[in-house]
Amino acid sequence: MEQKYKDRIRTVFLIIGIHLIISVIFLLANGVGHPLLRYVKGFPVIVQVLITSIFAFLVYAIPGYLLVISKSDRKNLIKNIDFAVVVLGVILLAVFVGVFIYSYVVYQKSPWIFYSMLNPMFGSVLYESAVVRSYETLFWIVSAVIPGMGILFGMFIRLKQEGVVES
Repeated sequence: MEQKYKDRIRTVFLIIGIHLIISVIFLLANGVGHPLLRYVKGFPVIVQVLITSIFAFLVYAIPGYLLVISKSDRKNLIKNIDFAVVVLGVILLAVFVGVFIYSYVVYQKSPWIFYSMLNPMFGSVLYESAVVRSYETLFWIVSAVIPGMGILFGMFIRLKQEGVVES
C-alpha cells in the first residue's frame, strides 16, 4: 500500500517536472513572447484560444510519447498518470482563477505575468490579448487542462504503437 502512494507521488512530480521543463525551454526560447502571437493577435479571443491550444497540445504530446519510451514499468505509469495529470490541472486552474480574480479586483493586466511564467504556452498570448475586466479572459481557462491532455495523448499514441492499448 505504501509503495502505491510512493509511485503516485513520483508520477505527480514527474508530470509537474515535465511541465516545468517545457515552460523553462519555452521561456528561454521565446521570452514572454509566443511564436504564434503575430499570427493570432487580430483574431477573436476564442480563435486565439483554439489555435494556441492546438499548438500546446501537440507540444505536450511529445514528452508524453517519450515518457512511455523511458519507463519500463508501463502498468504502474498507466495506473498513476491520471492522478498526476489531474494534480497538474488543478494547480494550473487554481493559479488561473486566483490571477483572474486578483486582476479583476485591482483592475490591472500585470498579474497575468505570473500566469505567463507558470504556463507560458498560453500565458504569453493571454497576456498580450487580455482585456482587464473582461469575461472573454475566461475562455483561456482551457489552458489548465490542455497540458495534461497533450501528455495523455502522446502516451496513448505510444502505448497504441506498442500494442498495450486497444482503440
